[in-house]
Amino acid sequence: MKRIFILVTAAIMTLSLFAGCSAKTNTSQDTVIKGGGNSGTVTSIMDVLGDNMLAIYENRNSKLPAAVVYIFQGNGVRVESPLYGNNDINAVLDAITQITISGETDMTVADSDSSYTFINADGTEAGRISFNADFLECGKKKYEIEGGDALAAIDFPAETDRDALTLDGPDPKMYEFLERCNTEKPISVKVTCDGSEWEITNSEAISEAVDALYSIGLAMYALQGVEPPTTTLTATFVMNDGWEYSFTLYDDSVYVYEYPEPLGIWSFYTDGAEYFIEALEGAK
Repeated sequence: MKRIFILVTAAIMTLSLFAGCSAKTNTSQDTVIKGGGNSGTVTSIMDVLGDNMLAIYENRNSKLPAAVVYIFQGNGVRVESPLYGNNDINAVLDAITQITISGETDMTVADSDSSYTFINADGTEAGRISFNADFLECGKKKYEIEGGDALAAIDFPAETDRDALTLDGPDPKMYEFLERCNTEKPISVKVTCDGSEWEITNSEAISEAVDALYSIGLAMYALQGVEPPTTTLTATFVMNDGWEYSFTLYDDSVYVYEYPEPLGIWSFYTDGAEYFIEALEGAK
């Protein structure tokens, strides 16, 4: 029942995002527009950014934010998705610089807002850039923009559906684990599920569990922290040299990943995890 609810939720959110409009989407015919635009000379986005965002660019070589969180809110839904690490932070910052300002506007798109919030290593907010649909909001002004495609192309986990959580998810250690599995298999899988514990040592059962990881997709929904789970399952794959990788699911469909601080624990909703669970339970 929980899985059906999550799939229905993900489907509704997908339809809602197509109906809405953000820095990553196109305006729907049903979107309510108020006011009118005022085009002018094209200028760099750096000419209108606030002091906090400008400080990020001035200090990016010595003090780069640790993370950035993308948030879309519209049509009754809210999508949150984080990125962590220097490469991703720099990619977002570079994409923002490609935006140009074509003029001010007083237009407003109803119920379609998005933002990119940069977070320092100590958890404080470093700066934020916000949009109302495709319009940039800075201070008390709103601007028509061009060149937003690069920012829209940044691939945030949970911002779009993904066929393979294990390949396109947030955990770089998972990539290392699957790469090793191409040339060597784990020697065991230690499983804990609601107080029960068992270990899988049969090579065929281990291979089946590894293969089942590829069937887990990432639904378009995530949240910071975790809700109290009904069930918890953790599978720890052990390699011959003692190297371990752990994969945790809550309620059969919520993949729990702990980023380095300041992001901490996030919950990612999944599709297809039942094949992985069946492989583990079938090897008891």
